[in-house]
Amino acid sequence: MLETIKTILVLVYIVVSIALTVIILSQEGKDGGLSAITGGASGGTDTYWSKNKGRSKEGALKKGTEVSSYEVKNNWHRIGTNKWCSGKYLGKCSTSGGNDKPVDNGNKTGVKKCTTSSVNVRKGPSTSYKVLETYGAGVQVTVYQTTGSWARIGTDRWLSTKYISECPSTSGDKRKCPSFWNKYSKNAYPTRQQFINGLSSLLQKNIIYTQSEKRWNGISTSTCPPSVPKYADCSSFATWFYWTAFGGLTDTLSNANWKYGNTQSMHHDSTKLSKKNCQIGDYVLYAKFSPKYSGHAVIYVGNNQVISYGSSEGKSSPVHQKSIDYRSDFRGCYTANFPFGKSFK
Repeated sequence: MLETIKTILVLVYIVVSIALTVIILSQEGKDGGLSAITGGASGGTDTYWSKNKGRSKEGALKKGTEVSSYEVKNNWHRIGTNKWCSGKYLGKCSTSGGNDKPVDNGNKTGVKKCTTSSVNVRKGPSTSYKVLETYGAGVQVTVYQTTGSWARIGTDRWLSTKYISECPSTSGDKRKCPSFWNKYSKNAYPTRQQFINGLSSLLQKNIIYTQSEKRWNGISTSTCPPSVPKYADCSSFATWFYWTAFGGLTDTLSNANWKYGNTQSMHHDSTKLSKKNCQIGDYVLYAKFSPKYSGHAVIYVGNNQVISYGSSEGKSSPVHQKSIDYRSDFRGCYTANFPFGKSFK
């Protein structure tokens, strides 16, 4: 009987030992052994169970290995896609071997830049990463780090440095028609409400519709309210009115130095919004012929209303106000990121 009990105990011991070995090797890694449980890992690696439950070990880094820290959470640094390392074993390199700037470590620091045209924001620093959203021209971003030709502007948010540059100076009054806008403010750009009030004062004024080179452009003409351009189409009228308030700044509406205005450029070079996020002073595009063509531009004035100009070639017609839903081919609401309400610096 005693021998039978001993045999059973030996078998139980063997089964338990095998089970523990399998559990350990499936967690920290086969090179960690029992030290993964006891915390006895050496050579600058951290334990799985004490620091990183729920994850698995990818490998070990030798002392002196240079890594890039893209993000920090609870003293753990993300050094690649789904690759993390304890900050306990990281320090600053004595010299920098590339163009990377230090990680922001959660601080609100970095270099201010502005987008120069439409650009995709991606989850990582290459075109193989998922597109999170698209910014139009004139969006101010904070660059925390650069890797090659990519800039990190937030946690897992990257864009190509080809589409960002120093932000244009806003110093001084950049309004093209200060005599009109001074009745609202002499020290700042119009607020969104002031902008719409100014636009509404032009309702029922007549313009001759044309898509020829006679239409208004900010390079060779300088009409200011309360007058309106003699010739215009929908996009040149909308561009003209933005020009009166912001024409000394970069043309983030069409990226064309304020020439005419173009619905295709207005679609591609600005930031698209949903109808529910549309603010007064933003503009709306309608697609006339196909999803790829934005055929009509108007300015949103609130309460689901827009101010529009359009007619047939050579015909004189008034600026008018309509419902945002007066056409069935609504394409989207857009913002060109103008500094509404900001003081002159």
